[in-house]
Amino acid sequence: MNSFWRKAKSFFSQEKVILFFYVLAGFVIALQHYLHGSYNNYKIFKASTAHLLARQNLHVEYPNEYFDLFLYHPTFAVLFAPFAWLPMWLGMCLWNVFSALMVFYAIKFLPISSKQKTFIWWFIFVELMTALHNLQTNPLIAALIVWTFVNLENQKTVATGFVSSLGFFIKGYGGISAALLPFYRKDFFKNVFVYLIFFGILAILPAFVVGFDQLPRLYSEWQTLLVEDHKVNYGVSIIGLICTLITTSIPIIYIQLVGLICLGLFLAYGFFLVKNQDITLRISVVAYLMMWVILFNHAAESNTHVISVVGVAFWYLISPKNKLTKALVIFVFILTILSPTDIFPKIIRDKYVIPYNLKALPILLVWLHLQYLVFTQKYQPLHEQNN
Repeated sequence: MNSFWRKAKSFFSQEKVILFFYVLAGFVIALQHYLHGSYNNYKIFKASTAHLLARQNLHVEYPNEYFDLFLYHPTFAVLFAPFAWLPMWLGMCLWNVFSALMVFYAIKFLPISSKQKTFIWWFIFVELMTALHNLQTNPLIAALIVWTFVNLENQKTVATGFVSSLGFFIKGYGGISAALLPFYRKDFFKNVFVYLIFFGILAILPAFVVGFDQLPRLYSEWQTLLVEDHKVNYGVSIIGLICTLITTSIPIIYIQLVGLICLGLFLAYGFFLVKNQDITLRISVVAYLMMWVILFNHAAESNTHVISVVGVAFWYLISPKNKLTKALVIFVFILTILSPTDIFPKIIRDKYVIPYNLKALPILLVWLHLQYLVFTQKYQPLHEQNN
């Protein structure tokens, strides 16, 4: 029996095997949704390119084409064009496989050991499948944040500027990766300069489709949508937990303001007061950003948590392996990762997890623990390995 488990562990630790499962998941999930006719999110993306070409408002309802709204940056309608021009089934499959591959390769190039990469790949796999079922951009946003870190570690200034700014122009909160730039002091000004160049290029990209005279209109319509969306959503987040478990009398903006203060204090402490500015600290910052950006996101959905779960995996790498951290990571796996699946008891999910936004609770506890580790500098040193 021990021999069987050793062989199984060895087999599922192979990079090519993990890559196969990531590609298979992306392809099969997309094909499943195409055959069942349940791909509204992809319809929104595909239609957004057509609406942009027709100079229509991207951010209003089109009930004859799809339900819900296009909540993304106008530039994303341009970036999605290569998929929008493909037949529906092919575009869906390639989009999902592309998203899965972006996550896979972002982890592959992390400056950590093979064992640590294997842990991350498998720990996030179920959550990644949940996100792929929604055919949204969340896996891509998670990958771009990790890619920003990877490029910064490898001093790839141009790649850093591109992927860091790209996240914002897919969906606004994807721009959180720019908060990593100050932690690379040697190349800070160069990185910021290149980042601003790419930011400017991506900001005006839709103008090459609709004309520069129409660009202000696009941004005005996008801003109007964001303001209206902010008024009605709580999200699977700290905001959702407070508003469903405690009170709805606290305005959302106040909760997010507290979140901004926490973020500022964390970044300032790590930047100014931690003497050892090593990879362990920088990974802790990545973990913090990936959890924070979802926990304080009023529009966070269940599938959005693929971003925070990657952050949890990073947190676990640098955490002391004691009873508390092991209990927390198991709690995340059960309540955050498994709760949307058929493995989890449906009655508990429908009666408690979804109504009270409990999927965010384990992420909140890990986020608090990460702050404790950094402020007390009790995180476990992570030695860079290239094997």
